[in-house]
Amino acid sequence: MRLIISLLFFSILNSCSISKNIPNTYTRKDEPVKFQIIDLKDLFEGQNLYGQILIYDEASNQYTSSDFEVAKTKFTPASTFKIPNTLVGLETGIIDINYVFKYDGGERMLEAWKKDLTLREAFQTSCVPCYQELARKVGVEKMRTVLDSVKYPGMIFDNSTLDNFWLIGESEISPLEQVDFLRRFATKQFPLNEGTMESLKYVMAADTTAKGIMYAKTGLGESEGKYLGWYVGYIQKPKNRIYFATVIRPINDYDRNVFMAERKALTYNVLKTLGFW
Repeated sequence: MRLIISLLFFSILNSCSISKNIPNTYTRKDEPVKFQIIDLKDLFEGQNLYGQILIYDEASNQYTSSDFEVAKTKFTPASTFKIPNTLVGLETGIIDINYVFKYDGGERMLEAWKKDLTLREAFQTSCVPCYQELARKVGVEKMRTVLDSVKYPGMIFDNSTLDNFWLIGESEISPLEQVDFLRRFATKQFPLNEGTMESLKYVMAADTTAKGIMYAKTGLGESEGKYLGWYVGYIQKPKNRIYFATVIRPINDYDRNVFMAERKALTYNVLKTLGFW
């Protein structure tokens, strides 16, 4: 489907309605941050979806989004939290790049989870029981210490919610905050071991083309009684990085499997149309 690109650029000085509450880490001293609005209404509504796609182009210091208000709205992180959860596990030494989650033989929602899984396999198949196990091993104190150190926002948990706070409850994060976190990770602004950072990149690597390497994670949760779908990550190009955060909800009833596929399909469609992928 053809995407209609509205060339509406604003500087920080004259776009307060868009730039309000954008973290300082987004701004660059060498030039004002720019904003571009893309009209994806037909694309979303044609797929019976509501949501937005946020893209940040590091080289041009420009945000592109279909809806900047939704980009600032907070949602349950769902399995996108496997990115910081992996980071915490690696940094605390609870797991390493060769770690294997042992299958206990119990019932699991997906067949792909009913076996021993390496760390990368658990991440790529989004194994919920594996990462619940990891969170319990990490514990509340270490979880909070590392999340605070990397400034991953909006997570509310205690001993009783340690293994599900990213799935249900009050923990929330916005697409803008997702992009901010990914940008600080990719540009090595975290006070963590280099090995931790490189191991997470290996686990996150999702796709490779001539355009670059994509590091990404899906998420599936609920919002207002309906499915909530995430696809967040960044593309490492030879001389640039492109960050993205897609969040979608169905307008009407929706098949779960189709909805899960749309998270990535929509993101790829837009990234390819804009020449990023």
